[in-house]
Amino acid sequence: MFDQQKMAQTIFNMVKDYSSTTMQVIKTSTDSYEKTFDAMAKQGLFMQEEGQKLLNDWTNKAKQAQQQYWKTMDENMKKMETFFNHQTK
Repeated sequence: MFDQQKMAQTIFNMVKDYSSTTMQVIKTSTDSYEKTFDAMAKQGLFMQEEGQKLLNDWTNKAKQAQQQYWKTMDENMKKMETFFNHQTK
């Protein structure tokens, strides 16, 4: 017989794994971009001091926004996991 609760739990686990993997790829890419821009800025290869300040400001704001996004996603995943775990018992 088809168990809707188990199917919902399976789908949730897939979504959770997919989201976790996606967030890790984004984080790794962002860290790589940040290191590259930082190295280029320190070497002064592509911009003046004012441009370096703008880039650093943009990078810091983007990092803060990403951290907030990841925190929100993590909190919501935990809420959904609690919900699904409670429903299957």
